[in-house]
Amino acid sequence: MGAGWLLIADSHVTATTKDEFFAMLEEIGKSDYDVMFLGDNLDLWIASHPRYESSYHGKFLEWCNSEKARRRVVFVEGNHEFYLARRHGDCFTECVEDWYREGDVMFVHGDIAQKRCSFHRFFRWFAKNWFGDFVMRWLPGGPWFSRVMKRLLSHEVRKGGSNVPLDEVCLQVLSWSRSLGIRRVVMGHFHLEFHRELDNGVMLDILPDWKTKGEIGVLGGDGTLHVAGWREVLG
Repeated sequence: MGAGWLLIADSHVTATTKDEFFAMLEEIGKSDYDVMFLGDNLDLWIASHPRYESSYHGKFLEWCNSEKARRRVVFVEGNHEFYLARRHGDCFTECVEDWYREGDVMFVHGDIAQKRCSFHRFFRWFAKNWFGDFVMRWLPGGPWFSRVMKRLLSHEVRKGGSNVPLDEVCLQVLSWSRSLGIRRVVMGHFHLEFHRELDNGVMLDILPDWKTKGEIGVLGGDGTLHVAGWREVLG
């Protein structure tokens, strides 16, 4: 396309908030932007079985599958999405479980930059091994277990603020820079806006969540990044 990337993180769309989200997608469809979803966009999405998917999950996939013919549509799984890349990856230009890289810029949800996401790490381990997959797909207790995990994951999100381990995240970004040649990392997950230049000019950008005020990131071809409400960007 050429106008740059629209970066959308942590929209946590539910049946009660889907209308505004799809109104934004409609406006994106009229624009020249590529779009990247940085995870936790539809809350909670276990794509391994249809019983965990609602009509708006299907509507979102239809939009992405249609728009990828006109723009790049990338999805990076967050800690509220499971099996999306494996089951629905062909609906996107790219759909990845961990990170997406363009040149020396890494796009990541953010949960893998910290070690203290205990509930998420357990759920990811459980849901993606053969036993957990069997439970989630076929046993009557699967939906109950998913509801429990959703509450626990939501509790981790609500901690936010001063509990965000920014020093730990910065160290992880520097580690990625050394091992992968990354010069910039853009992420969501923490439900706050944060920008810092680290050692050797490595840049960390954390985007705020869409859920609270409808804010998105706009990353231009020249590397400039600004955050604003989606109506302001696309209006």
